[in-house]
Amino acid sequence: MVRSLRNPQNLYYEISREVRDQDSLSRATIASNLNQSPSTVGRVVDRLISEKVVFETGEKKRDSVGRPSKLLKFNSRFYSVLTVGLRSTEVYAAITDLVGNILTIDLEIKI
Repeated sequence: MVRSLRNPQNLYYEISREVRDQDSLSRATIASNLNQSPSTVGRVVDRLISEKVVFETGEKKRDSVGRPSKLLKFNSRFYSVLTVGLRSTEVYAAITDLVGNILTIDLEIKI
């Protein structure tokens, strides 16, 4: 049974989150996990690749015949996040990627 979506943007978010939360996934695995048709997931993944949100990282090894599945990874450096901590006399800031890895933590201002 294929789940229908009232808002297609939800599927973009769900697929992005699914790829982010797993080390690497194929389109078929994503379709199965989200109970969506493979063609729908394929179209969304193609758009996410063109927008550089996800990227292909290799192929899934198969024991059976057929074309190997391409694996997808989340591009955690697609955007950066500035986090600011305020104290009564100090300000701290850090820049992280989208999965929380610290890229820069060098900013300290004393007031």
